[in-house]
Amino acid sequence: MGHELIVHTVITGSQALLDTLNGFVHLIKQFPKEALFVVWLNPYWGEISMNGKQFEKMKTYWIANRAVSAIIRIAALQA
Repeated sequence: MGHELIVHTVITGSQALLDTLNGFVHLIKQFPKEALFVVWLNPYWGEISMNGKQFEKMKTYWIANRAVSAIIRIAALQA
């Protein structure tokens, strides 16, 4: 049985959305193609959407979806 490389990363909403999306793409480029990613969507700072598109409809997801093994949505809580 081989060892899998699983990387967890967080995407946040509001002003940090672009930074966290770009960081996610950068991570994917840095790791081997065999690496799998667990994406945590954290809406604490705001909704994770751009131009009315949710994460799975964003270009970033379509670039990286081959490496995404799971998407975990954190419940929106009051600040």
